[in-house]
Amino acid sequence: MSHAVAQKYQELGKEKVKAFFPKDHTHTGLEGATFTAKTFAEILKKHKEVGLRGCVYINK
Repeated sequence: MSHAVAQKYQELGKEKVKAFFPKDHTHTGLEGATFTAKTFAEILKKHKEVGLRGCVYINK
């Protein structure tokens, strides 16, 4: 799953992603955490074999 987040970071570009890490280069702020959680939810929703599709709600 971290690969999916890294790929989306690359698509967004350095400046946008930089805003996700307001204090340091390790911990995201609220915007970055929300982006990561949404990415994970999208992955869970897409993969039937995980068995959590019906439990995931993505607020758009």
